[in-house]
Amino acid sequence: MTVSMQALMAAAGPAVRDVGTSLPTGTVRFREWEDANGWYGILTTDSLLTAELRLPPVVHVAEAVVTVAGIVQQLVAQTVDGGERPRLWPSCPAHPRDHALRPILLDRQAVWTCPGDDAVVAGIGKLVDPEVNHRRRQGELAAAMGWFARYEVLSPKEARRLAEREGRPVRIVGPNGGRRSSLVPSRLNLLMGPDGELTGMDAG
Repeated sequence: MTVSMQALMAAAGPAVRDVGTSLPTGTVRFREWEDANGWYGILTTDSLLTAELRLPPVVHVAEAVVTVAGIVQQLVAQTVDGGERPRLWPSCPAHPRDHALRPILLDRQAVWTCPGDDAVVAGIGKLVDPEVNHRRRQGELAAAMGWFARYEVLSPKEARRLAEREGRPVRIVGPNGGRRSSLVPSRLNLLMGPDGELTGMDAG
């Protein structure tokens, strides 16, 4: 009984995907090959470091994902991060200067954990570049506030009347601020000047 190409790709795919989505530069490519012993894989970095990947014929998929993640992590560590020190990958959000995340099998799930406090950070295959994640959240926020375009052409008083007709939440923000509550994308903020007149507006 030999390992199938599909099983090999299922084992290698998550960690290889994590490299592509969590590192600003550098990739790990995966190619599958076959010989008399069955299918095996070759992992290659941009700096041409390679590792051969062979799996036993019978292995739980999550276990294989963890095994491959460890191999990919070792490959990435051999590449330098702007100097001569090994690259700590994946970076631990809580301790980025101390250690990389650790791939483990937890409740039959392949996950990245912090070696310091054993906290689960993400499933293997689900890491995201923080900058990409930030842009995605900003895009989602902008979409949620798309309604405000109709209000921008109105005066603050007209906008307040429209919000009341539509049942939209309204907050009055005084001259000294007062934005202590959490962001509400559907809310209209009316800005009040020192004289009690409405001077502007924004969303959130």
